Amino acid sequence: MRAHWLVCALVGALLTGALGGCSTAADEPAAGPPPGPPEPEWSPTGVADTSLPRRPRDLRLDGIDPCTLMPAKLRAQLRVNTDMNRAPVQDGLRGPICEWLNAPLSPPYRLSVRLVLNRSIRPYLYDQDARISGVAGFGAVDLPGPLLPRDQGCVVRVDTGPEQSLWVGYMSELPVDGQSYTRMCTNAHAAAEHAMSVLMAGQ
Repeated sequence: MRAHWLVCALVGALLTGALGGCSTAADEPAAGPPPGPPEPEWSPTGVADTSLPRRPRDLRLDGIDPCTLMPAKLRAQLRVNTDMNRAPVQDGLRGPICEWLNAPLSPPYRLSVRLVLNRSIRPYLYDQDARISGVAGFGAVDLPGPLLPRDQGCVVRVDTGPEQSLWVGYMSELPVDGQSYTRMCTNAHAAAEHAMSVLMAGQ
């Protein structure tokens, strides 16, 4: 018996395949459930590369008021029609921002539209959570909302021109049952599509 185990150990060190009579139940992989499907993402074009489609044309964002880009009907559909503000963001980027909220109602949703005049969206393509998408034929990148759990927000950044971009975010300040990142991006894209339609009609 001892000689049998020594032979098996020697053969096992030379071959990668398992030999009959040289394995035990402890050597067999443990059975388990098959892996489930991957979590769906908003963008079917989410890929590892960082390429963007060519812009149909350049859209200039200078001198535009972002508060004029969201109609009351869409704000009502997104449940952010009780309050509006123009609070500036202190992050070194130039350009106006407009936010709509449903305060004091709950859950607290927030829609933001920002016109960034001094940065393209290309730096955001390298984020590990980035998903390349598109809005009105223009390249875009989707990312989770900053400083929030993934299912509580999505920001769509649209490539509108050299060193300029449109940012549209849809957030929930608190968790909501049944809410998902995909749903938040769907709402952000709906708002971004309308904002782009207004911008293109005016140029």
